[in-house]
Amino acid sequence: MSSKNVIKYNKASRYKSPWRAAVRFVLQRGILKPIIYAILNVKVEGKENLQKLGSKPFILVANHSSHLDVLLCTFSLPWARAKSLAAAAASDYWMDKFWPREFTRSFLNTFPVDRNGKNRYGGLSSRLLETGVSLVIFPEGTRSRTGKLGDFNPGSAALSIRHNVPILPVTLHGTYRAWPAGKSVLYIVRCPRPRVTVSFGVPIYPDNLTVEQLNKKLKTTIEKSLKQK
Repeated sequence: MSSKNVIKYNKASRYKSPWRAAVRFVLQRGILKPIIYAILNVKVEGKENLQKLGSKPFILVANHSSHLDVLLCTFSLPWARAKSLAAAAASDYWMDKFWPREFTRSFLNTFPVDRNGKNRYGGLSSRLLETGVSLVIFPEGTRSRTGKLGDFNPGSAALSIRHNVPILPVTLHGTYRAWPAGKSVLYIVRCPRPRVTVSFGVPIYPDNLTVEQLNKKLKTTIEKSLKQK
């Protein structure tokens, strides 16, 4: 990404822009969500747990094994929760080229994360939380190539403690079978409407927990939920 774009995407205010949210509502809820829900058989569980989040911004954390994951996490939230929601996206994969960057930005309000140590966006996730923007973060850092849960990076736990915001654990079932890493988008339509489930867990608050303890609790929660299916 050019230096000009780095500066532009480093501004937290753009992620809470009312006119961008209005455009995103039309693109996301009016176009992309109906397409995804027509292709997949989507079941959403645990919506009652969203009422326990309160009014603060939150960090949605989920297991990650498919490009479908961020779409389903976002679409399963009511618009009141998703309106000010930004999804972490690997800069080297999604943000350094024009079309992937503009697609994800327009539909999902993505913010860039460096995985190569350059740290061009240092502190952006904190600035977003401070301005009231909730985050979607996949702590595994990349899609699982086997469908199994990988190690969790402690970044989301650290953010939760630093800003005293809850983590909403989300377990995604069936997305690896529906569209695993390495397969083209045509793989999704190989069978009629593959079944996927989005399970919202009880929000986890950082009270009196260390980063290590919170990160472990988060992984254990999602791991246990995965085994229940």
